[in-house]
Amino acid sequence: MGGGLDLIEKARLFAQQKHEGQLCKGASGKPYYEHVASVFQILIETIGYKDSEILAAAYLHDVIEDTNTTQEILAEQFGEGVAVLVQELSDPPNLDEKERRQSQIDHAPLLSKRAKLIKIADKISNLEELERDPPSNWSISQQLAYAAWGEAVFDGLKGLSDGLDTRFRTTIKKVNTKLKPKKMQ
Repeated sequence: MGGGLDLIEKARLFAQQKHEGQLCKGASGKPYYEHVASVFQILIETIGYKDSEILAAAYLHDVIEDTNTTQEILAEQFGEGVAVLVQELSDPPNLDEKERRQSQIDHAPLLSKRAKLIKIADKISNLEELERDPPSNWSISQQLAYAAWGEAVFDGLKGLSDGLDTRFRTTIKKVNTKLKPKKMQ
């Protein structure tokens, strides 16, 4: 078990270093690392996962698309299992926002079971952040569209963990309850 804990700690430190200086989209501009730590924490809280590769990949899930890290670097540092999971969770490069969102919807049902668990936790984290600290430059309509997109991605992921599915549904309900009355004003 020590090896698994070492892998997770190594991934945490690597993600913290790679995401240094990056900020979340929310109005508070908190460090981006807090998002990846949140994805890790959601997995621990909802499914108490003992799979060290999933937990390491939770910390690393955005390093390929958001930093200069490659799948090869991840394989060298964390093993092929973690590297493949992170690559599976990475958006294809050079897509505009609309294409990227559609790609995630289309790709969600094709993900491995392990990647789906991380992706659900990622969507939960994003929506919890939207509910707590929305980007100051997003209209209510943009926030609702983001929530609807998250729900469309979730539709291709659900069914593997009652804990994650319940938390996602609770989170999306809170987001919609908060935003829909504002849209009517």
